[in-house]
Amino acid sequence: MLQHLPSVAGLAALAVLSGCTGSPPPDITRQVPVDASFHDLGLDWGRTASGIDIRLGFFEGPGSALEICGAYAVRGSDAREHTRSVLQAIGVAVEGRTVLMDISYFTRVSSAGALPGAAANCRATGTEVPPPDADIEILFEGRNRYSG
Repeated sequence: MLQHLPSVAGLAALAVLSGCTGSPPPDITRQVPVDASFHDLGLDWGRTASGIDIRLGFFEGPGSALEICGAYAVRGSDAREHTRSVLQAIGVAVEGRTVLMDISYFTRVSSAGALPGAAANCRATGTEVPPPDADIEILFEGRNRYSG
């Protein structure tokens, strides 16, 4: 297993489109249960209680490939219309190189309380697992970077 990023929280997001529904895409490599090793991301829509709670994990997959796994829950009715575009605007960079953009493949659960133990969808990045001291960053729309 990889070293995980410290928690990243309080990202502000404004986006427009529809919510994410449906079954996992065919390129899901596996599912793993969300546990305490996952990182918490909280995205809030301005001053309302609406937003999205995301759990994000980094794992070593087959052939030493970096897998990024996750699940999310939506808070508030107005957040549902922004969910898909926000998830598509989130990515991960390793040592300054973007290895994944668009986490809309993450598993959607009914509430933040359902995140622990949820089956998180995983996707291989095609990148080798970085060393434990690698700089891993969370990207938002490719412009803003949040690292822990």
